[in-house]
Amino acid sequence: MQEHHNQVLTLNNTMSHLRAQLQAARVAVGARGASHAAAMARANQATLEHDTMVTAIEGMFLRCRSASCVAHHEGLSLVDKLRVLRNFVGDLGAAVKKHGGDLGAGKSKGGGSE
Repeated sequence: MQEHHNQVLTLNNTMSHLRAQLQAARVAVGARGASHAAAMARANQATLEHDTMVTAIEGMFLRCRSASCVAHHEGLSLVDKLRVLRNFVGDLGAAVKKHGGDLGAGKSKGGGSE
């Protein structure tokens, strides 16, 4: 009878240790899941920011290309498009500086109707 009682106590202790290990494993899995979710959220945000920048650069490049007298070939890389934008804005700045900021000299600045 004592031997049976000792076995039950040993099994109860083993079950207690296994429950503690199971709980620790559940906590670890939960922490990893939260960490993974946070990493995914950061990756999604970075992707959104990247896509927004690419869209803005593409839009500015198209506007620049339509206003420019310089023919820019298709298939430019994003970096090349940024260089074109830099040059275009630089040229506009030089033109403004050259003309003393009065690019609209031929246009009416008054408040009257056209």
